[in-house]
Amino acid sequence: PLPLQAGPVSPVPAGWQAAFARLRLAPDARVLIVPVPYSHRPEPLRWQAATGQPASFEGGWFVGPAPNGHATLEYFGPPRIHAFFMYLDALWTGSPHSHAPGQAEIRADLNYLRPAAVVAVTGPASPVGRYLTGLFGRPSFQIGQVLAWRQ
Repeated sequence: PLPLQAGPVSPVPAGWQAAFARLRLAPDARVLIVPVPYSHRPEPLRWQAATGQPASFEGGWFVGPAPNGHATLEYFGPPRIHAFFMYLDALWTGSPHSHAPGQAEIRADLNYLRPAAVVAVTGPASPVGRYLTGLFGRPSFQIGQVLAWRQ
C-alpha cells in the first residue's frame, strides 16, 4: 500500500477522557463511538491513540492484502453493519443520506454488536444526538462535547 497522506489532526474532544472515566468500562468492553471510526473518519482512532480510551471499540480499518493479493482497504468489520455505521456518520457530518436502515435491521445490528456503551461526540440537539436518543433513550450523561449511554 502507498503511504497515507498527511491531514489535519483534530484535538481530543472536551469530555472524552472524563466520559470514559465515568463509564468505568471493563478493558474488553465494546464501545460504539459516533462518529464511527474508519478510513474516511479517522478522528476517533486518533483520539483513542492519544488517550488510550476506549480500550475496545466498534469500527476501525485494515490496510493489507485482499484474497487476490492486491492491496485493499476494508472497514467496519462485517458488511451487514455498514449501512447502520454509514448512516450514523452521515448524521454526524450533516450529510444527506437517502436510506436510513429499518428498525429491524438496526436492532439486529445492535444485537450483533452488543456495545457496553455508546459514546457520541455531539450535542443532544444535533441530528445524530436526537437519533441516538430515539434509539437508546436519554443519555446516561453528557460531559463537554460527549454524550454517553451505558447499555
